[in-house]
Amino acid sequence: MTPRRILHLIESWGPGGAERVLMDIVAGLPSAEWSSVVVPVADGWVSAQARAHGATVMILPQDRSVDVGYLTALRRVIARERVEIVHAHLLMSALYGSMAA
Repeated sequence: MTPRRILHLIESWGPGGAERVLMDIVAGLPSAEWSSVVVPVADGWVSAQARAHGATVMILPQDRSVDVGYLTALRRVIARERVEIVHAHLLMSALYGSMAA
């Protein structure tokens, strides 16, 4: 069985509460069933931890204002990576994730 693809979207990169929850989820998913794509806005703690847990990491920089380019890039990642589920952490990620999914 091919693992299903889940994209974890987060607008930060440092080791805070939401970031630790994201890593707990990535680490806890059975690799035979799930393949994680983690998309932070910058390289840092989140990307390093995600890579250590075997996730694919794709950095997508984002402006703090409305960023149509970010939304377009996110939609391309979802299509290219054949993502089935988008799981967003924090407010802006939830907004962009719901528009892109």
